[in-house]
Amino acid sequence: MNRKLLQKLALSAVALCAVGPAVAQGAAPARLDEAKLAGKFESEGCENPPGGSPFHRVYHFTSDGTWRMVRTIHGNPTCKFPLLTLRLAGNYHLGDDSKVVPGAREAELSFDVLHVTLRNEKAASMLEGCGTGPWEVGLEKDVSGTGCPKLGFRPLAECSVDHDIAQIKNDVLFPGVRPDPGKGDMCTPGRRPTSLQPTGVKKAP
Repeated sequence: MNRKLLQKLALSAVALCAVGPAVAQGAAPARLDEAKLAGKFESEGCENPPGGSPFHRVYHFTSDGTWRMVRTIHGNPTCKFPLLTLRLAGNYHLGDDSKVVPGAREAELSFDVLHVTLRNEKAASMLEGCGTGPWEVGLEKDVSGTGCPKLGFRPLAECSVDHDIAQIKNDVLFPGVRPDPGKGDMCTPGRRPTSLQPTGVKKAP
């Protein structure tokens, strides 16, 4: 895998500012709460962020404060060539209304599950420093103890919560814009995003 493709893969691994379902402008959305957040939110097709690798993602939220996400990064624009799958899970808490993004709420997404599955050996170089021991295609590995530097994750002992913002409009979930891997994180309240993704993920019926 060439250096340019690896750089694209790293940028797309955790960056959530991505191509998703477009939403028409209109009235301000209702205030986000646990009931509105409960359910499944999924990419509509294959997301192709500018400068990054294509991916597909699925979120699940419950009304009692748990969440999980599965995100698969692909090597082609139709998401038919999986490279890596990331799986995160934990608890969430909705906080105050955002003071910088009208209509959004602050959110803390903690995670005690940080797992990665190598789907194609061509992506193995992206997993340097992730977990312990050799990687095997198709075998999910717990990387919570080491993090995954090239994918933008620190060990959970150092960072196990994202301080985010979120909004739902027309059944589309908009999280905050994440920093690119290596350019910051969301581990403290002072690093909370100050803008929402321009697109998001659609709630399943």
